Order: sequence, then structure tokens, then C-alpha cells
Amino acid sequence: MINAGPNARHALALHRTRAAIRAGVVTAATEAMREPGAVPCCLIQREAEMLKRLRVEPYSTWLERYAIGRTGSITPVVIANGFVFLSGLPPFDPETGEVRPAPFDIQANRVLTQMQRCLEAAGASISQLVKCNVYCVLEPSHFAAFNAVYARYFPNESPARIFMHIAGWPGPFDIEIDGVAAL
Repeated sequence: MINAGPNARHALALHRTRAAIRAGVVTAATEAMREPGAVPCCLIQREAEMLKRLRVEPYSTWLERYAIGRTGSITPVVIANGFVFLSGLPPFDPETGEVRPAPFDIQANRVLTQMQRCLEAAGASISQLVKCNVYCVLEPSHFAAFNAVYARYFPNESPARIFMHIAGWPGPFDIEIDGVAAL
């Protein structure tokens, strides 16, 4: 048997603990704590709570239906280390869940409303957004139209933002926004 020093044992215990947490096997994490040099239980609990993936209905179901060539659960919200990370969502029709052609201002409003609901599901609000990335197909009039819709959601202070033109989407829509909020 190789004699590993205390740092190596600690690293091995930490590796096993994190692997158990990722796998969702709490008992394995508890067993890893019995090894010499193991990580304290409070750290295991903290790490398990640091990352939370949220399904937000109906958006998760709509995303799964819309995703081409992707299988499994889709979570549009991830909470980690006091932040809420929002995936970009296409402008789903709120009545049907379909992605259909619509005027740009309606698409922008739908996407921002979806972001607002996802943030609420995470226990935050749109006023807690700190960063937005706006991805839009190239059309010069979209910038001014987006700013008009955006101003309704952020009348006083808005998050840091970038507005990027892209070549296109695999669907009949013009805009998608992702973002980060502080809890």
C-alpha cells in the first residue's frame, strides 16, 4: 500500500465527496466523511446547496419539445453561489407554447416576460438582474424597438447589457436573451 500524506488523503476525500454530491448519493458522501482528512460535513451540505437546477413550467416542457436532437430534462434556471443563471428562451407563444413568427416588439416582450417568470420561480425578481445578453438577428430597426420594450421592464435602473447581432436561429424568431441575477 502506498503511504499517502494527509494532503493526498484530504484531496481524495474531497474528490469522492464532490463526486457523491454530483451523483446525488448523499450516503456515499456521508461514508466519504469517515476517512482520515475528510472534509467537514458542513462543507458537504454547503456544496450540495450551492447548485440547484430548476424546471420552470411550462417553459421546460416547451423547450424539451422544441429542442432539436436533444434529450433529457432542460432546466432554464440554475441557482449557484447566490446567483440565478437564466438560459436563453425563444419567444414562446404564451397560449400554445409554439414558436411562431410575430412582430419583433411582441417577441421581445414575450422573452422578457418569460425571464421575469423564471426569476420569480427562483425567488428573485427582474430588478435583481445584473447582466443581460441580448442576441438578435441583424435588422437595424430591432435595436430601437428592443430599447422601447426593455425600458418598460427597467424604467429606472437596468442591468449591464450587451446587444449582439447574430446570423439567425433554427426557428422563426428574431431574439433570445440570457441573464444573471443576484439573489
